[in-house]
Amino acid sequence: MKAIYATTDEIDVDYAIKELLDQIRKQLPLQKNTVGILFYDYEMEGAELCEQLCSTLNIDIFGCSTIGIVSSEYGYQDMVASLTLLTADDCEFQIGTAQELTDKNVVNKIFESYTDIKNKTKLNPALLYSLLPCSTEIIFDKYLNELSEMMDYLPIIGGVPTNHGALEKSLVFNGQYYINSVVMLLISGNAKPIFSLANVVKLLSKRKGTITKSNGTVIQEVDRKPFAEYIESYGMNIQNFNKNESRAFFQQYPLLIDTNQGYGNDELPYVRIIESINWKDGSGIAFASIPEGAKVSLAVLHKDTIAETVKKGLNELYAKIKKSGREYSVILCITCAARHFILNPYYDIEGKLIQKMVSNTYHLSGFYSFGELCPISFNDEKAINRLHNGSIVFCAF
Repeated sequence: MKAIYATTDEIDVDYAIKELLDQIRKQLPLQKNTVGILFYDYEMEGAELCEQLCSTLNIDIFGCSTIGIVSSEYGYQDMVASLTLLTADDCEFQIGTAQELTDKNVVNKIFESYTDIKNKTKLNPALLYSLLPCSTEIIFDKYLNELSEMMDYLPIIGGVPTNHGALEKSLVFNGQYYINSVVMLLISGNAKPIFSLANVVKLLSKRKGTITKSNGTVIQEVDRKPFAEYIESYGMNIQNFNKNESRAFFQQYPLLIDTNQGYGNDELPYVRIIESINWKDGSGIAFASIPEGAKVSLAVLHKDTIAETVKKGLNELYAKIKKSGREYSVILCITCAARHFILNPYYDIEGKLIQKMVSNTYHLSGFYSFGELCPISFNDEKAINRLHNGSIVFCAF
């Protein structure tokens, strides 16, 4: 597989199209099958960009809005549009959509769309890249285990558009915006994806609590005490934090959730960021589900530790590539918007490290997301997929 990359900071659609196409033409030819992934600033006309690119290149293109982009060519960029073309002779690309989603139909609609695109190829599915809607009505990770089983434990990566409230322009496919939908790319054929997930490298202390009561995205008790009391036991004064103060605090001090529990599997711990505290009962409301019975620690996510996680994630990915004995050329990246906010005003820290650490052997491109999809375990062709917070995800193929 080969990747072709182009980027533009032009707001005018016609100028942006010309600049993108000029860059693409210099990197031709394309191989037998090609698909495009488009990321664009929330103030840009993503659908119009997508429509003209689809028409000119005669390929399917999907993507989303974002507050920032990272790539091995340019490091960090914001207020731009980028187009990554994946092109291969021995892989096929099929895109599907699951629309008008509700909490009751989400599993069936996503599986129906997946089945439809899977039936369009005779090659073996290798990876599903999914873009989810920015929705508080549907807890997507609540259904990941069920969907993974229905999809034969296919690995899933992807994320959630960052859109500054412009929900109606946040997801795009072939020139059309999609609201309350999932857009998914199935990659089939000769691809053996390798994953690396890095979230935190530092804890406030080594002690772990047990989540003794939770419900969906709400963490109610740790060690049979209210969640707020558990946080204050670290010496943290969070009394009467409002929603914005809670979010800012827990972006820098997220929860590290460990479901491994010593059973001999290799599930990676993952991060949850608390959105707000309910002071009536001391519970915390997270951006994704909280598993009852798991171990929890309070972690640190500051500028220096964010840089360390980029290094950790890429080094782990390179080690896995070396161990595999296969050749890899493409790396897709999803990194959390919370990391972007913490880096203010040094937004380019992650991008500079990526530009420095990714050699010309690979092309890397990615975006800032409100949630990061990546397996926490992938053994014997079976993935345990999770939606993460505060993390950076790398996938090579």
